[in-house]
Amino acid sequence: MEARIFRKLGLKNTHWLESGTSFPGPHAKAYYEGVFKEGHEVSELYDISWINSAGCVCSTPRDMQWYYKAMVGGELLSDSLQKIRLTDFDGPSAGSNYGLCIIRKGSFYGHTSGIPGYTSAMYYSPAKKAGLILIFNAQLDGCYPDQFIHRFIQILY
Repeated sequence: MEARIFRKLGLKNTHWLESGTSFPGPHAKAYYEGVFKEGHEVSELYDISWINSAGCVCSTPRDMQWYYKAMVGGELLSDSLQKIRLTDFDGPSAGSNYGLCIIRKGSFYGHTSGIPGYTSAMYYSPAKKAGLILIFNAQLDGCYPDQFIHRFIQILY
């Protein structure tokens, strides 16, 4: 990850966390997991090792912007794999289609992520030369960043 992606793209504030309960440097505190509980902070409650690739990357919104622009733009994969990712999608679901580890919403491509206390959605549109990143420092049942991203795309584009 460090050599193939982080250093290649110049992501200075992105880290692969293999284990432990703390984050490098300043970070958003995480609250709630499922149901709202007053004052329930879970930032450093779980060892990150259990989540692996589904959430072991700690980054900043700016680094995430560069990563998604490169990923959607084809800088990290072979041309043949990128073509499959951007053309082979399953049926529509509330304005979205799911492909090979990527979601398409109109001309935007991206994905979502989440671990207890954190959820995010990141999308980039080569056609619009625009990206949308939304990060919640909570994980509440029925409230997901992807719902808002879908609406932002409808309103803005």
